Amino acid sequence: YCIGNHDLVKGKYGEEVFENVYGPVYYSFDFGNVHYIVTPMAGGDHQPGYTKEDVYRWLKNDLAQVPTGKPVIVFNHDLLTSGNEFVFGIDDNEKINLNEHNLKAWLYGHWHNHFVRKQGDVLTISTATLDKGGIDHSTSAFRVVDVDRKGDVQTMLRYTYINKSIETASIANDACAMTSDGKIPVSVNTYNAVAPAIRVTYSCVVDGNTVLPETQLTQNTDWNWSGMAKLPADCKGKRIFITAKALFNNGETAISRSSFVYQPEEIGKTPRLAWTRNVNANLYFSSPVVAGGKVYVASLDEDLKGEGAIFALDAKTGELQWRYPVRNSIKNTIAVDEGTVFAQDAEGYLYAIDSQTGRLKWDKKMDVAGLPVLVDGLTAANGIVYAGSGKAFGAYNGKTGDAVWLNKGWPQGEATTSTPLLANGVVISGANWRGFYGNDAQTGELLWKLDKDGITDRGATPACDGNLLYVTSRQSLFIIDCHSGEVIVRKELPFNVQVNSTPLVTDKLIVFGTQTDGLVALDRETFEVRWKAQTSPALVYTAPYSRHPAATVETSPLLIGDTIYFGASDGIIYGIDKESGQTTWKHKTGTPLFSTLSTNGSMIFATDFGGNVYAFKCNE
Repeated sequence: YCIGNHDLVKGKYGEEVFENVYGPVYYSFDFGNVHYIVTPMAGGDHQPGYTKEDVYRWLKNDLAQVPTGKPVIVFNHDLLTSGNEFVFGIDDNEKINLNEHNLKAWLYGHWHNHFVRKQGDVLTISTATLDKGGIDHSTSAFRVVDVDRKGDVQTMLRYTYINKSIETASIANDACAMTSDGKIPVSVNTYNAVAPAIRVTYSCVVDGNTVLPETQLTQNTDWNWSGMAKLPADCKGKRIFITAKALFNNGETAISRSSFVYQPEEIGKTPRLAWTRNVNANLYFSSPVVAGGKVYVASLDEDLKGEGAIFALDAKTGELQWRYPVRNSIKNTIAVDEGTVFAQDAEGYLYAIDSQTGRLKWDKKMDVAGLPVLVDGLTAANGIVYAGSGKAFGAYNGKTGDAVWLNKGWPQGEATTSTPLLANGVVISGANWRGFYGNDAQTGELLWKLDKDGITDRGATPACDGNLLYVTSRQSLFIIDCHSGEVIVRKELPFNVQVNSTPLVTDKLIVFGTQTDGLVALDRETFEVRWKAQTSPALVYTAPYSRHPAATVETSPLLIGDTIYFGASDGIIYGIDKESGQTTWKHKTGTPLFSTLSTNGSMIFATDFGGNVYAFKCNE
């Protein structure tokens, strides 16, 4: 147990209640070959009974008893430093350099985010809340940490609430994707919060006879396993029954059964799955970007295992064209402009990658704070990329990476999931718990700010219609003049809209995702609810402070013809009639969808959290 700022409560002294319930606020112990140290938060909601000098002198005495070279791991609610030198002291003469005591890792959680990185030789590990979504939309998860005899650390996030979930994601609507030679991709998403899957298999039955015996699939991510099936030619036109089975490391199993009609020719209802490809890493808010015959996505690296990357897939076949590795997670939107893919990672590095070859053109470390991590998306247009946050938010030259201008009008705040919007010469952006801002796109001058009345911790990117911005925040819909920042309309809503969902504005409707009520449509004139498309409870919770049974939609609706398509946190891609809100089509994936769907006119592209990229053929 490790005391944090909100654990310091009213009493004789701030930590009195904590001590009575949990025990001391600073202590140490040995386990195996490692010395573990727990130190308290320096301050918080109420004054603690201890001082920094108390903690320093205790720590100095403690380390004096530790044999030279023995590995040390520290727990504290916050991170001591964003640099590589872990020095704790009370003045220039009395200080301890923990690096000299073989400090291996520092575990903390104050910043409400999942963030692992190396600071020199020290692995620093931040974990968000395990039972609910984070203030920056971090996933509800706990962390397993393994320490070897040398004190070296490996870590793995485990997502809460999920009980032996399994779904064959490559089969839906009586159909399955097929390759040109008739092979069938078998993609299974499975997860169990208490025990990882260690073996996943599938088998196929036709007319009561087994045509493909139990076959083991290959693991791609913590959610996804896949392989290719080749059915006998005489199965053509017949119904295929497929059974997927997962074995977890605690001995439990999960089974899913589904079926489809084997049709090598492309017939049947649309949208129809054309292909699916796993990129071997989790995919978060980074929506697929379609350009030049390719689909670009970017991935998470929450355990610092080298999984953070930018990927280019062939839009027609899903074949991987190239992969460019980055330093840490890419948590939000990327952009393509003038033959360059732009992305920013959680550590604040900005990348420019050649869209055809996957080669690095340039990268740079933006002057963002070490914490909070960078969760924002970025935007690129006309040779300029708008990226960063706070004093590092600015317009960067797309060819060189040089700053055209840097923001001086607003500070960096808690991490936010929104993406800068370029609207009529104004760049709209914000900082969580700080405000909503409009900067001149040419000069960077701050034109306006909104920092009260329920819009300060907005997660969504606004939609622009004419000169008006449509954006949701907390429990309100706002309509704002993009040039002046004047709030034209604020409509209080009977549900929470703290999600990363840009409204869809049509001639009659305003449609957006919610934290608890699925997708909702308001009448554009009266702002009253026209319909709700209720989704199921989320598999993984991300919206701030959301818990089971919140039916969350973090994605933005996509309108194609008379149908609105969107992905939901329940693991389902929906097609909704725009007039009635009735579900007309769905595709179950078995893992949450946090990124917005994209289209090139003939195909719809989606990604799931398990690392799958999907391509669906649209209606002719």
